[in-house]
Amino acid sequence: MGIINRFLLFFYTLFFALLSLGLIVLCTGIIPIDDLWNNVLYMLGRFETIGAAVVVFLLSIELMGNCFSGKKGSDLGNEGIIVHGNNGDVHITKNAVLDVTNRLCHNMPGVYDTKIKVKFFKKANHIEMSTQLKIRLIIGQEYDAIRMSDELQKNIKDQLSSYMSLNDVAIDIIVDSVSDSNSAKKRRVV
Repeated sequence: MGIINRFLLFFYTLFFALLSLGLIVLCTGIIPIDDLWNNVLYMLGRFETIGAAVVVFLLSIELMGNCFSGKKGSDLGNEGIIVHGNNGDVHITKNAVLDVTNRLCHNMPGVYDTKIKVKFFKKANHIEMSTQLKIRLIIGQEYDAIRMSDELQKNIKDQLSSYMSLNDVAIDIIVDSVSDSNSAKKRRVV
């Protein structure tokens, strides 16, 4: 459940807690029923009451929909991924995948800078975990972006498969910027 739905659920439960507290006060006779009935008749003629009722109804539908909807994939946040080996399970962290991917990106000719995001998630109706990489590149203008991204995807998938047994890897490569080769080289200050 997302943060917005948790926020809505908090106020929804607070509303019903106050409603049940009001019923307790009514049943104990602390407030006379005639005074309360007079106030209820006044509130039923107001547009604000209709607006509040519509908001509570829509909130109920939203929260009920969250109860019955399945997630397409659940993100595991900062955790790692567990790979089943012959002699036991191996826990691979995001940093390990990030280091391998970063090394492969920086060894590729024409790549000047990278920003990499790693996400592990479980797809709906799947037992095994999946890995998603989002790679933002700054490349040189003399290099072909399509050829570089194809080669980079192949290299990363091969390395992650052979060294870490991560076979289900989705890679999104975004060419963020194209740099001039002369400005990309750092000049030596004497």
